[in-house]
Amino acid sequence: MMVYYYFSGETKPTEDNFKYSRKAEMSAFSNDAVELINKAWVAKKIEISADGDRKIEKNQARIEFWSFTGKKIDSVTQKEQQVLNPSPFVTKLKEMEKKNREICNGEIKRMQDEIERRKKQDSASK
Repeated sequence: MMVYYYFSGETKPTEDNFKYSRKAEMSAFSNDAVELINKAWVAKKIEISADGDRKIEKNQARIEFWSFTGKKIDSVTQKEQQVLNPSPFVTKLKEMEKKNREICNGEIKRMQDEIERRKKQDSASK
C-alpha cells in the first residue's frame, strides 16, 4: 500500500505542508508514476487535520510505503522532497516494489518451511 498524507486546509502557499503536497501532486504523481502506482500499489489518500501540531512528523505531509504484511517499508518526508521529482519518484516506486516483493518471497518461504516442518512432525509422531 502507498499512503499519501496531504494537507488541504487553509494555509499560506509558503507553508511546508502545502509546498510538499503541491510538489507531490504536480510532479511526483506524473503519468509514469500513476501507471506504476495503479499496477503495483493500493493507493490511499489521507487528509491531515489542520488542528494538529505541524512540527510533529505525523501531522506533516508525506508518502508512506507499506508491505502486504502491514510493515512500513519506507517513507518520503519533507526532508526528502527531491525524491518527489518525476524520475526519482518512479525510481523510488520501483525500489519499493522490489523491496515488497522480497518481503513477500520471504513470507512465502517461511510458510512453506512451516508446512514442511509440520509434515515431518506429523510423520514422526505416527
